[in-house]
Amino acid sequence: MLVVAPYFLPSRQGGGSVRALEYLTHHLGAHYEFVLAAGRRDLNGREDFTDSSCEAARRESGLDIRHLSHGLALPGQLRSLLDERWDLIYLNSLLSPRFTALPLLLEQGHGRPLLLAPRGEWMPGALALKRRRKQAWLLALRALGALRSMHWHATSEEEAAVLRELDIGPVWLAPDLPPPPPLIPATAAAPVPVGPLSIVYLSRIDRKKNLGFLIDALHEVRLPMQLSIYGPVADAAYWRECQCKLRGLPAHVQARYCGELAPAEVLEVLSQHELFVLPTRGENHGYVVGEALLAGCNVLVSDQAPWNAYRQDQILQTFPLQATQFLARAIDALASRTPAERRSRREAAMTLGRRALDATPAVQATRAMFDAVRP
Repeated sequence: MLVVAPYFLPSRQGGGSVRALEYLTHHLGAHYEFVLAAGRRDLNGREDFTDSSCEAARRESGLDIRHLSHGLALPGQLRSLLDERWDLIYLNSLLSPRFTALPLLLEQGHGRPLLLAPRGEWMPGALALKRRRKQAWLLALRALGALRSMHWHATSEEEAAVLRELDIGPVWLAPDLPPPPPLIPATAAAPVPVGPLSIVYLSRIDRKKNLGFLIDALHEVRLPMQLSIYGPVADAAYWRECQCKLRGLPAHVQARYCGELAPAEVLEVLSQHELFVLPTRGENHGYVVGEALLAGCNVLVSDQAPWNAYRQDQILQTFPLQATQFLARAIDALASRTPAERRSRREAAMTLGRRALDATPAVQATRAMFDAVRP
């Protein structure tokens, strides 16, 4: 099976789509032979990955990863790759000119099964950003005949409904696969730190992930708290807007930007905080939500992410993006609890995280999808 994606290892900025493919190959590598074809640059990168970093990614993952040029050599590289024998071609973006549109145009006439995972790009919150451009892009692909015989991989009921409304081909529902078991901590939750509530934001910094909404809510909280911000700056202009808002925070709210994290550092950093907040405008899965629960964090995530089914006794709450008042009140409510209550909630979060990341149903659904689409 050929898997094509704009970003894959050693990418550190590609976000959930990179993790989705990592976990897919981990859980299903014994059942299917995967070849990963991805760009040789990171999300904000202007320079190629080094040969040594590409080789390290192949060695450490145990995967056959083909890193492709972003320049004039790309069409030829893709043509050579597509000339190999594949029983399924699995694309991981609807909006990538290089790693979706170009392979689709080169593949026309071959008649091989095609499966495309939009990875949340067409969810309502994400679609609100550059809506007209995205709709024009879809129309162009349809007009060129690039979407003929396409099958679609939705990873949530919400995404499946959106794709069915587009009427562009068969839609299969298979949830994203969770992290492999070694990433799930078995130790008890860490003691609650003494002092103000510790909040963490860990995601890309761009309009879709919506950090500014969280900062606006922190302007309204009453109790002392601290915010740690982790993630790559994907939109410099938006980050400047966020920095302006940070400078206006009240004196009882402290905030700091802590830079990017390597994947291996995520759980350790999350475990040092009590509350994880993700005000995303649209999420295909939101792996970091499950990781935050596993690390003992209570979670506040927007209702634009597919986590409503796991709401439990305020350990995981969803909130609307129409106004900041609900988020501010929920943060204050957690900050007002006693240390004993806060410790109990951390342990409950870890239990919920282990339940939410059971791989069995997703493995079964994904195998059924692949076996149905390929010959």
